[in-house]
Amino acid sequence: MTFLQDARDSGAKFIQDCYVEKILIRNGKAIGVEAIVSGNKKLIALAKIVIVSAGSIHSPAILLRSEIKDQNIGKNLHLHPTCAAYGMFSDREVKGYNGSILTSMCSEKENIDGNGYGVRIETPALHLAFVTGVYP
Repeated sequence: MTFLQDARDSGAKFIQDCYVEKILIRNGKAIGVEAIVSGNKKLIALAKIVIVSAGSIHSPAILLRSEIKDQNIGKNLHLHPTCAAYGMFSDREVKGYNGSILTSMCSEKENIDGNGYGVRIETPALHLAFVTGVYP
């Protein structure tokens, strides 16, 4: 409802069910991607700017399949285990599924030992699919 709409309004095109096989490189510069759409249609999309934004697992996979050389690709992944918490507010209606994806973050305890060990508390959007399995 926010950044995707902004991208669309700026002329971005979206492709559903797309598997990026590799980034196309010419003279050391990314010029597009080669992909498979809907399981069997080959797509070559050329672009002035190529952005890899496929999450912490798939982004390094795309870079490695593209044979991009960097010793850090696929290294130093830090995952954060999470737990769900929910509550009822009798004095107001809360629509956790509405608005920005990440609206609150507390980093007060993210470096409790001076060596980067700690926690960061984040509040993601509360989409109905996330809570229907656990909410009474």
